[in-house]
Amino acid sequence: YVDYQTSPREVTLRAISTLLDVHTRVSDLYSSPHDQVAQQLRLTIETIKERQESELINNPIGVKIGPTTTPEQAVAYVERLDPHIRGLFDQTLVEEPRVTPDITRLVWRLGDRAATARQNSGNNHEALPRFEELVAFAERVIGVDHPDTITARANLAGSYRQAGRTDDATTLLAAALADGERRIGAKHPVVTSWRKALTAWTQSQQV
Repeated sequence: YVDYQTSPREVTLRAISTLLDVHTRVSDLYSSPHDQVAQQLRLTIETIKERQESELINNPIGVKIGPTTTPEQAVAYVERLDPHIRGLFDQTLVEEPRVTPDITRLVWRLGDRAATARQNSGNNHEALPRFEELVAFAERVIGVDHPDTITARANLAGSYRQAGRTDDATTLLAAALADGERRIGAKHPVVTSWRKALTAWTQSQQV
């Protein structure tokens, strides 16, 4: 028998509709070597999927986490979601050969959001082991040289810094910065923020 819950979790569903308008002159003149209608449809579907992913990450339990959300509220949301995230992690590792890259990245982002919420609320002692798990997860499932994995290492470096492990933090962030400049781009805003942080950390250690 299926377990009966007197107060089950409520999931709000929403429909997304869009209109694809492709002029005939485009499809007639520029459909070689690529079918323009098919390509425009592909881009439209990708946009919808990105919106879906954004909703799953930013509103995973039906409560919008935004600028006005307090750290305490964010942690409360994460606590409710945490068992589901842990289950996704375990299932992804078991089903690794059959899980698509989009799903593995989504699972990693959910875990990263949960760890970041704990860190921002002052519970870095709880966040640090999660960041370590995220790095191991990303290296195994997403790829050692993937931008998400590099980001995971940079996030772990920040957690090390808060824990007082300054040498570990500086070494790890320096490695993440070098990988980020190579794989993400030296002028990317995220990589630029890592560079500024590394400079500040290095200067503070020299004082």
